[in-house]
Amino acid sequence: MNPSAAVFPDHIFEELSKRELRDVLEISHYIARTRTVDDVTLVLHKIRTSFEFPQVIGGLAQVDAQGRFQQYTKILNISYPNDWLYVYAKNGYAEVDPIFVSLMRAPGAHVWAHTYEGAKAPKQLAFIEEAKGFGVDNGVSVSQHAADQGVISFFSFAGAEAGVPQRYVPLVHYLTDQLHEVLLHLAPSNPPNVTAPLTSRELTVLNWVKLGKTNAEIAVIMGISERTVRFHVERIFVKLDVTARAQAVACAIELGLLPA
Repeated sequence: MNPSAAVFPDHIFEELSKRELRDVLEISHYIARTRTVDDVTLVLHKIRTSFEFPQVIGGLAQVDAQGRFQQYTKILNISYPNDWLYVYAKNGYAEVDPIFVSLMRAPGAHVWAHTYEGAKAPKQLAFIEEAKGFGVDNGVSVSQHAADQGVISFFSFAGAEAGVPQRYVPLVHYLTDQLHEVLLHLAPSNPPNVTAPLTSRELTVLNWVKLGKTNAEIAVIMGISERTVRFHVERIFVKLDVTARAQAVACAIELGLLPA
């Protein structure tokens, strides 16, 4: 055991109310018994309701040796707007989002308001405004890195209208620490072979596939040839390493590329 980890962090709890302390005790009870994805989901639900974070999400992402995003291998969407997740995946916002970029670069807790202060690029500023339109702002995110596996785990708690109380920042970090280890244990040894992100056209095609449309119907809807639709579907199969339409949809949802 790391000696520093053996010291009880009593400073985290000094400013919590009696109700909040009871909630922390209950959440810790469930965390100690967390073994599966469903267990992690239950804990995230309890953190959401106990500390009034309207939007909560977590997951695993693969990164390269330079800490750059490659692909999602697990998404646990507790209460993020599905429409926002679709827009996020479609536009490749993982490479623009100042919070997610910070999570990939450095482990620990990241308060959105502080991170946004350093955002200067036009694409970043446009992203922040668009996220606000979906009510996804004023949050705190936490990441942990497993450099030997090229994987990071992340948890985001957002939507607090009045901003995130400072006392919640170390608390969220503390509560999610063990969840990181659980997610890493559950990480697939052979994640989907997404060699390249799906293009916006491929995402559009796949979304129509999800809605049960045939290639011929998709061709009419999109104003392209059926042969072109087949080409896009085949490319989607290759990128997601699947062999059936239902598999492609399920994999895209699992990776957070399509809303559930």
